[in-house]
Amino acid sequence: MFEELIVAKDKAEESSRLKTDFLQYMSHEVRTPLNAIIGFSQILDNLPELQEKHKKYTTIIKESSIKLLNIINDVIEISQISSKHSKLRLSEFDLESLIHELKNKYENQAKDKDIYFHLDLQLVKPHLIIRTDKEKLTRILEHLLDNSLKFTPVGSILLSCSQEGKKLLFSIVDSGIGIDKSMQEAIFEPFRQVESGKTRSYGGNGLGLSIVKEYISLLKGDLSLQSEINKGTKISFSIPIDDEYGTDIGQENEDAISILIAEDEESNFIYLQEILRPSRIKVIRAKNGQEALDTCRNNENISLIIMDIKMPVMDGITSAKLIKEFRPDMPIVAQTAFALPSEVKQYAGIFNEYLTKPILQYQITNLINKYL
Repeated sequence: MFEELIVAKDKAEESSRLKTDFLQYMSHEVRTPLNAIIGFSQILDNLPELQEKHKKYTTIIKESSIKLLNIINDVIEISQISSKHSKLRLSEFDLESLIHELKNKYENQAKDKDIYFHLDLQLVKPHLIIRTDKEKLTRILEHLLDNSLKFTPVGSILLSCSQEGKKLLFSIVDSGIGIDKSMQEAIFEPFRQVESGKTRSYGGNGLGLSIVKEYISLLKGDLSLQSEINKGTKISFSIPIDDEYGTDIGQENEDAISILIAEDEESNFIYLQEILRPSRIKVIRAKNGQEALDTCRNNENISLIIMDIKMPVMDGITSAKLIKEFRPDMPIVAQTAFALPSEVKQYAGIFNEYLTKPILQYQITNLINKYL
């Protein structure tokens, strides 16, 4: 009997490992082509000679790809949460910059729907550097803002952020369709939605709020909801922050000359090169980690490296470690289709930060502003 239990335990652990491996590789294999699809759609969209109707087509391609990516993200996130593989990864970052990135993103989306998006930011000092899990905080806010935008046909959305001692307080208030009292607890369960059946007016997979609840719990925060049918919804949450740091960040480097992009996929390199073209920054390419290492040894003018993780000859992690040995202050940013928290965890202490494919134009712009 005891031996049977051991065999059953081993089989369950092997099944869990295979599921994790499957999710990792599926995530990577889907993200890599999506990076090219979304990236080149953005580039086509900005061509002055492109006809208006063709711009509509590229927008549809881009938006549909992002929807597909979000579905993949949600399924992977809820799977990680269910299997207890979701861990905290604390880092230091500029809270105000994160909030303004989200504001710019959702303000444009709201404008397309004739919805007024506004921000109420009340921090004790500008450019507050906090320590928490940036990725999970970002995903919480994105899920909540996505919901507000989806369920608000007309009116406004307000994102508020303030500080109270060692706590950050957030709220998202919208004038949307609201949530019936009978659903206000159930809505945080996986796959539960305000609407059900085949005649739903709004899409979605019903995972966003359950991910929000689990992430806030993981961050040792508190969550509350107030809502009334046809009058709107207010979701508030608070999270503790470990520490406050200085306010001086992102100094400009007047000697910045070159960016090294380590990328073996031709389409991904061309996409990044096109994004960087207007900046007139010199772009150098390495097709594998060994080339990146050799190039960095021989070129003192490289001021930033964007490093792919999965490459032939030498992988990006090994290459970054070796580069940091002789150029410890070199900012190296990982770009990867491996996006699960367990995978990203191994980047800590090696890369300054990471970008998950598909990479959007504004993310590259933010890198240039921050490091160059």
